[in-house]
Amino acid sequence: MSGRVLISGPPGSGKTHAVMGEVRRLLGAGARDFRLLVPTATMAEHLRNQLAREGFAFPPELVSTLTRFLAGYSKGLEQAPPAALPLIVETALSRRAPAAFAKVAGFAGFSTYLARLIDDFASVGCGVERLSGLAARLGLAGPIVSGFLDVYRAAESELRERGWLLRGELLSRLASRIQSGAVAGVSRVFFDGFLSMTDPELEVAGALAAHADVTVTLPCWSGAKAARESLLKIGFREEPLTERRRARPAEIVVEARSQTEEVDEIARRILAEHSTGRPWREMGVILRGPETYAPALRSSFERFGVPARFYFAQPAAEHEVIRYLTGIVEAALGGWDHQALLGPLSMAVSGRDPRFEFHFRESLPGRGLAALRPLGPMDALERLDTWLGERRTPAEWARRAVSLRSLLALPAPAEPFTHQAVLLARSAAMAWKAFEAAVGEAADWMATGTAVSFADFWHSAAAALRMADVRVPDGRRDVVHVIDVYEARQWELPVVFVCGLLEKEFPRYHSQDAVFDDDARRLLTAAGVRVRTSEERQQEERFLFDIATSRSTSALVLSAPRSNDKGDENLRSFFLDEFARRPGIKTEPARPARPAARNPARLPALSPILDGELRAWMARKHSTLAPTSIESFLQCPFQFFARKTLEVEPAPGRPEDRLDLPLQGRILHEALAELMRRPREDSLTALARAFEKYCAKERIPQG
Repeated sequence: MSGRVLISGPPGSGKTHAVMGEVRRLLGAGARDFRLLVPTATMAEHLRNQLAREGFAFPPELVSTLTRFLAGYSKGLEQAPPAALPLIVETALSRRAPAAFAKVAGFAGFSTYLARLIDDFASVGCGVERLSGLAARLGLAGPIVSGFLDVYRAAESELRERGWLLRGELLSRLASRIQSGAVAGVSRVFFDGFLSMTDPELEVAGALAAHADVTVTLPCWSGAKAARESLLKIGFREEPLTERRRARPAEIVVEARSQTEEVDEIARRILAEHSTGRPWREMGVILRGPETYAPALRSSFERFGVPARFYFAQPAAEHEVIRYLTGIVEAALGGWDHQALLGPLSMAVSGRDPRFEFHFRESLPGRGLAALRPLGPMDALERLDTWLGERRTPAEWARRAVSLRSLLALPAPAEPFTHQAVLLARSAAMAWKAFEAAVGEAADWMATGTAVSFADFWHSAAAALRMADVRVPDGRRDVVHVIDVYEARQWELPVVFVCGLLEKEFPRYHSQDAVFDDDARRLLTAAGVRVRTSEERQQEERFLFDIATSRSTSALVLSAPRSNDKGDENLRSFFLDEFARRPGIKTEPARPARPAARNPARLPALSPILDGELRAWMARKHSTLAPTSIESFLQCPFQFFARKTLEVEPAPGRPEDRLDLPLQGRILHEALAELMRRPREDSLTALARAFEKYCAKERIPQG
C-alpha cells in the first residue's frame, strides 16, 4: 500500500479495515511518521479509542481530522469564523439588497440560505469571478443569479478585507504551500471515511502525494465518481474491493405501532442481548439525524436502564443555559416586558425560588424592573439595564457579556453522584463556554475601536450563538453507541439497530435550489464546478441506507412505527419495503415491554401521618365531602390531599389565559346577583360592571 493508492469499494467491503490493518502494522513497528486523516473529530476519537483498546500507545496527532492536520501549515492564513459569512451576507442585504431579493431580504433565514449557497460554491473552489464568467458563458445570467452574484461579490470583498478565507480557498492555498515545501516528519498519509472529495481536498491529497505515500479510500457510488476519476488522472493506482468482507448478519424487520413502542423495543432487545453476556459497547443505534429520534431514544434508555452515549452536538441556541441568557438579554432590549421575562426567570438555571414564579405570574402583565423589586433582588438585571444607554467598543461589550455568568445558578451534582447528573452539569459548563466563545467571535467580527450600542453588539453575538454547537464530552467505554449515519461509516458493531425508516425521515427528500436549479447545476458541473443537484442528493440517501445496513457483523434490526402521535398511519420507507422483500429477512412485531422495577431503596419513603392532632384536624376538615371531592379522591388520593386538604393553589395563568370558563361563570353569577338586588338595573350594565371588576382584579389585559 505504498505510492499513490486509491482503495474503492461498496459499503462493508473492507476499505477502512484495510487502512486500519496498515496503521496497526506501522504502530506495531514503532512508526510515528504517518497520519490517518478523517472528516470529523468524533470519527478521529473513535479510531483513536479503538486502537488504544487494542494496546497501542501513540501521539493523538497520528489520527486526526484533515483540518487539524493542515493547521500546522496554515501560519498567516485564517479561516473565517462560522458566524462570519451569515453576518456578512446579512449586512450586505441590509445596505443594498438586489432588486430580485427586495421582498425576502429581511426574512430571518434568507441571509443564512445565501451564506450556505456561497459556502457551497467556495467549498468546491469556485469564487465569484469564476462563477460570474461561467454564468455569462452558459446563459445562466438572470435577475436572481445576478442578485446572488452581487451578494457573493460583496461577501468575498468583505472577507478579503478582513483577511479571512473560506474553506475551499484555504485548502487551495495550503495545497500550494505543501506542494512547494517538504512535509516534515510525514512519509505516509491515509485519507479514510470521506464519502467523496471536493476539488480543493483533492488538491491537498495531490500536494501531499508529491512528498509522501498517500492512500485514499472512496466508496463506490455516483457521488464519488468525479473524485475517483480525478485521483486516477494524477497517478493514483486503484485497488478495488468488490466482495463484502464479512458474513451476512441475521436481519430482522420490526413492526411497531408507535414511535414509543419502537424505541422501547430497541431497548428491550438491547437488554436481552446484554443478558447473554454481550457488552453494551458492541451494540449501536444508527439514525438518519438526531432531531426526531434522539430525544425518544434517550428517554427510553433512561427508563430501561440502558447506558448510552449520543454522538450528537446540540445547537447552542436550544440549550437551556443559552435560552436563559438570550431570553434575559432580549427582554432587556425589549424594555423589560414581564411576559417576555416569565420564560427565562422560570427556568431552573435562574436559581429563583419556585414561589417567585407564582408571585411573578400574579403580577402579569407589566413592564419595567421597578415593578419587580417587591418580588426579590434584581441587582444583576439592573446592572444589565444600565448597559442599554451606553456605547462601548465590541471588545468591551464582550468582556461585559462574560459577566452575565452571575445570572446563572448552576448547582453541582448532589451525592450520590449519577452519570446522568454529571453529564447535565458538564453540559451546562460546555454551554457557558459556547456563550463565551460566541461573544468573543462577535467582538472579532465587529473588529472596530468605534463605540457601538449593546443592541448592535448583541445582534452579532446572537448570530454567532445560532451557528454554535454544544458538545458534551463523554468518555465512557462500555455504552451503547447512538450515532448518525454519516458518523457510522467507519464503525463496525456486532449488533446494529436502524430505526425511523419512514418516508421523509429516512430517506429525506431534497428540492431544487431556488437560485441555481438542477439544469443550471448540470451545466456548471460539466464546466468543472462540481455542485450537487437535488437528484444527486437523493441518490446519496440510498447510499446512506446502504452504509447503515452494512455496519453489523452479527445482527441487524430495522424498524419503523406504523402510526404517528396523532394515530395517523405513517408512510413506511420504500428502502425498508425493498429490504424486507429480500430472501432470508424475518419480520417480527414489537413486544410489549416494561422497564425493570426501580430499586425501592432509592425511592423516597412515604410516611403515614401519625400525629393525633393532625389526624383530628383532617377528620374535622373532611367531616363532609362534596361530590367533586369524592371524584378527586377516587381519581388520585395525592391530588385530593394537595387540593382539598393542603389547599395548594395552582400557579396563576398567563394573562391571555385567565378569562377561562370558571371565571366567566363567576362574572355571570356576580351580574345575576346584582340584578337580584337591583331588579330595575339594565342587565348589560350589570354584566359590564362585573366584567370590568374581575378584569381589574385578575389583571386581564384589554382585548
